[in-house]
Amino acid sequence: MMTMQYGLSRHSMRHTLISVLQNGMYDFSDTEYQKLLSRVDNTYDDVEGVLGTPSTRLITQSSAFRWICYQLIKRISHGEWQNIWRGAWDENGWLTQYQNEYVKVKPVLEAARKTLLDEKARLEHTALPLSKNTELFNKYNEALSAINNILECSDMAYLQAHDSPILKDEYCLLVLCAMTSVQLTYYKINKLNGFDDDC
Repeated sequence: MMTMQYGLSRHSMRHTLISVLQNGMYDFSDTEYQKLLSRVDNTYDDVEGVLGTPSTRLITQSSAFRWICYQLIKRISHGEWQNIWRGAWDENGWLTQYQNEYVKVKPVLEAARKTLLDEKARLEHTALPLSKNTELFNKYNEALSAINNILECSDMAYLQAHDSPILKDEYCLLVLCAMTSVQLTYYKINKLNGFDDDC
Protein backbone atom coordinates (compact mmCIF):
# COMPACT_ATOMS: atom_id res chain seq x y z
CA MET A 1 0.00 0.00 0.00
CA MET A 2 2.72 2.43 0.99
CA THR A 3 4.65 1.81 -2.23
CA MET A 4 1.50 2.19 -4.33
CA GLN A 5 0.47 5.44 -2.65
CA TYR A 6 3.97 6.82 -3.07
CA GLY A 7 4.08 5.86 -6.77
CA LEU A 8 0.66 7.37 -7.46
CA SER A 9 1.69 10.62 -5.80
CA ARG A 10 4.76 10.73 -8.08
CA HIS A 11 2.67 9.99 -11.22
CA SER A 12 5.12 7.27 -12.27
CA MET A 13 4.47 3.89 -10.72
CA ARG A 14 6.87 2.03 -13.01
CA HIS A 15 9.68 4.46 -12.15
CA THR A 16 8.93 4.03 -8.44
CA LEU A 17 9.08 0.24 -8.64
CA ILE A 18 12.25 0.21 -10.71
CA SER A 19 13.86 2.62 -8.24
CA VAL A 20 12.92 0.23 -5.42
CA LEU A 21 14.77 -2.56 -7.24
CA GLN A 22 17.75 -0.40 -8.17
CA ASN A 23 18.19 1.33 -4.82
CA GLY A 24 16.74 -1.38 -2.61
CA MET A 25 18.02 -2.39 0.80
CA TYR A 26 21.57 -3.15 -0.21
CA ASP A 27 23.03 -1.07 2.60
CA PHE A 28 21.30 -3.25 5.21
CA SER A 29 22.66 -2.39 8.65
CA ASP A 30 21.85 -3.90 12.01
CA THR A 31 22.67 -0.54 13.58
CA GLU A 32 19.98 1.17 11.52
CA TYR A 33 17.55 -1.65 12.30
CA GLN A 34 18.12 -1.24 16.04
CA LYS A 35 17.71 2.53 15.76
CA LEU A 36 14.37 2.16 13.95
CA LEU A 37 13.29 -0.56 16.39
CA SER A 38 13.85 1.81 19.31
CA ARG A 39 11.48 4.30 17.65
CA VAL A 40 8.64 1.90 16.82
CA ASP A 41 8.88 -0.43 19.82
CA ASN A 42 6.02 -0.09 22.32
CA THR A 43 4.06 2.31 20.09
CA TYR A 44 0.48 1.82 18.98
CA ASP A 45 0.54 4.03 15.87
CA ASP A 46 1.05 2.54 12.43
CA VAL A 47 4.59 2.62 11.05
CA GLU A 48 4.02 5.76 8.97
CA GLY A 49 2.51 7.48 12.00
CA VAL A 50 5.75 6.90 13.90
CA LEU A 51 8.40 7.06 11.17
CA GLY A 52 6.66 9.39 8.70
CA THR A 53 5.09 8.94 5.29
CA PRO A 54 7.56 8.70 2.39
CA SER A 55 7.87 12.19 0.95
CA THR A 56 9.79 13.75 -1.94
CA ARG A 57 12.97 11.74 -1.54
CA LEU A 58 13.40 8.19 -2.80
CA ILE A 59 11.04 5.80 -1.09
CA THR A 60 13.99 3.51 -0.38
CA GLN A 61 15.43 6.28 1.83
CA SER A 62 12.19 6.57 3.81
CA SER A 63 12.44 5.28 7.38
CA ALA A 64 8.96 3.71 7.21
CA PHE A 65 9.72 1.84 3.98
CA ARG A 66 13.10 0.71 5.26
CA TRP A 67 11.55 -0.55 8.50
CA ILE A 68 9.04 -2.66 6.57
CA CYS A 69 11.81 -4.07 4.37
CA TYR A 70 13.90 -4.90 7.43
CA GLN A 71 10.92 -6.82 8.80
CA LEU A 72 10.55 -8.78 5.56
CA ILE A 73 14.27 -9.52 5.34
CA LYS A 74 14.65 -10.53 8.98
CA ARG A 75 11.55 -12.72 9.17
CA ILE A 76 11.93 -14.61 5.89
CA SER A 77 15.24 -15.95 4.58
CA HIS A 78 16.71 -15.16 1.18
CA GLY A 79 16.14 -18.77 0.13
CA GLU A 80 12.48 -18.60 1.10
CA TRP A 81 11.98 -15.33 -0.82
CA GLN A 82 13.63 -16.96 -3.81
CA ASN A 83 11.27 -19.94 -3.56
CA ILE A 84 8.25 -17.62 -3.27
CA TRP A 85 9.33 -15.69 -6.38
CA ARG A 86 10.18 -18.75 -8.46
CA GLY A 87 7.03 -20.55 -7.34
CA ALA A 88 4.94 -17.58 -8.43
CA TRP A 89 6.33 -18.04 -11.95
CA ASP A 90 5.71 -21.80 -12.12
CA GLU A 91 3.22 -22.99 -14.73
CA ASN A 92 0.28 -22.51 -12.34
CA GLY A 93 1.90 -19.88 -10.13
CA TRP A 94 -0.02 -16.73 -9.25
CA LEU A 95 2.22 -14.41 -11.31
CA THR A 96 2.02 -16.68 -14.34
CA GLN A 97 -1.78 -16.67 -14.10
CA TYR A 98 -1.81 -12.92 -13.57
CA GLN A 99 0.48 -12.31 -16.57
CA ASN A 100 -1.65 -14.58 -18.76
CA GLU A 101 -4.76 -12.57 -17.85
CA TYR A 102 -2.91 -9.32 -18.52
CA VAL A 103 -1.94 -10.51 -22.02
CA LYS A 104 -5.65 -11.20 -22.73
CA VAL A 105 -6.90 -7.84 -21.46
CA LYS A 106 -4.09 -5.64 -22.81
CA PRO A 107 -5.59 -5.24 -26.34
CA VAL A 108 -8.98 -4.33 -24.79
CA LEU A 109 -7.36 -1.64 -22.64
CA GLU A 110 -5.35 -0.28 -25.56
CA ALA A 111 -8.51 -0.08 -27.69
CA ALA A 112 -10.39 1.66 -24.87
CA ARG A 113 -7.54 4.15 -24.47
CA LYS A 114 -7.53 4.91 -28.21
CA THR A 115 -11.31 5.39 -28.20
CA LEU A 116 -11.12 7.77 -25.24
CA LEU A 117 -8.28 9.78 -26.80
CA ASP A 118 -10.10 10.00 -30.15
CA GLU A 119 -13.35 11.03 -28.48
CA LYS A 120 -11.56 13.57 -26.30
CA ALA A 121 -9.88 15.13 -29.36
CA ARG A 122 -13.18 15.17 -31.30
CA LEU A 123 -15.09 16.85 -28.47
CA GLU A 124 -12.45 19.54 -28.13
CA HIS A 125 -13.44 20.92 -31.54
CA THR A 126 -17.18 21.13 -30.96
CA ALA A 127 -19.32 24.13 -30.03
CA LEU A 128 -18.83 23.22 -26.36
CA PRO A 129 -15.20 22.02 -26.01
CA LEU A 130 -14.60 19.23 -23.54
CA SER A 131 -12.15 21.39 -21.60
CA LYS A 132 -15.03 23.75 -20.79
CA ASN A 133 -17.00 20.93 -19.14
CA THR A 134 -14.80 20.42 -16.09
CA GLU A 135 -16.67 17.44 -14.66
CA LEU A 136 -16.67 15.46 -17.92
CA PHE A 137 -13.10 16.53 -18.71
CA ASN A 138 -11.94 15.19 -15.33
CA LYS A 139 -13.78 11.90 -15.88
CA TYR A 140 -12.02 11.39 -19.23
CA ASN A 141 -8.67 12.14 -17.61
CA GLU A 142 -9.34 9.82 -14.66
CA ALA A 143 -10.29 6.97 -16.99
CA LEU A 144 -7.20 7.55 -19.15
CA SER A 145 -4.99 7.73 -16.07
CA ALA A 146 -6.38 4.44 -14.75
CA ILE A 147 -5.89 2.68 -18.09
CA ASN A 148 -2.36 4.06 -18.47
CA ASN A 149 -1.44 2.94 -14.93
CA ILE A 150 -2.74 -0.56 -15.57
CA LEU A 151 -0.94 -0.84 -18.92
CA GLU A 152 2.27 0.54 -17.42
CA CYS A 153 2.48 -1.63 -14.31
CA SER A 154 0.39 -4.74 -14.83
CA ASP A 155 2.85 -6.26 -17.29
CA MET A 156 5.19 -8.23 -15.05
CA ALA A 157 7.79 -8.68 -17.79
CA TYR A 158 9.79 -5.73 -16.46
CA LEU A 159 10.13 -7.54 -13.13
CA GLN A 160 11.28 -10.73 -14.81
CA ALA A 161 14.26 -8.78 -16.15
CA HIS A 162 15.49 -8.68 -12.53
CA ASP A 163 15.06 -12.44 -12.06
CA SER A 164 18.74 -13.25 -11.45
CA PRO A 165 19.60 -11.07 -8.48
CA ILE A 166 23.24 -10.70 -7.49
CA LEU A 167 22.42 -9.06 -4.17
CA LYS A 168 20.72 -11.27 -1.64
CA ASP A 169 17.70 -9.15 -0.74
CA GLU A 170 16.38 -8.55 -4.23
CA TYR A 171 13.89 -11.44 -4.26
CA CYS A 172 12.07 -9.86 -1.33
CA LEU A 173 11.86 -6.60 -3.30
CA LEU A 174 10.70 -8.40 -6.45
CA VAL A 175 7.79 -9.91 -4.52
CA LEU A 176 7.04 -6.52 -2.94
CA CYS A 177 6.99 -4.82 -6.37
CA ALA A 178 4.81 -7.56 -7.87
CA MET A 179 2.30 -7.22 -5.04
CA THR A 180 2.32 -3.44 -5.47
CA SER A 181 1.54 -3.83 -9.19
CA VAL A 182 -1.33 -6.21 -8.43
CA GLN A 183 -2.71 -3.87 -5.76
CA LEU A 184 -2.51 -0.95 -8.20
CA THR A 185 -4.41 -2.92 -10.85
CA TYR A 186 -7.13 -3.83 -8.34
CA TYR A 187 -7.38 -0.22 -7.16
CA LYS A 188 -7.54 1.24 -10.69
CA ILE A 189 -10.10 -1.33 -11.91
CA ASN A 190 -12.29 -0.35 -8.95
CA LYS A 191 -11.85 3.30 -9.95
CA LEU A 192 -12.92 2.50 -13.53
CA ASN A 193 -15.98 0.70 -12.16
CA GLY A 194 -16.94 3.73 -10.10
CA PHE A 195 -15.85 2.43 -6.71
CA ASP A 196 -14.03 5.07 -4.73
CA ASP A 197 -12.22 2.86 -2.23
CA ASP A 198 -9.29 4.51 -0.52
CA CYS A 199 -5.85 3.06 -1.16
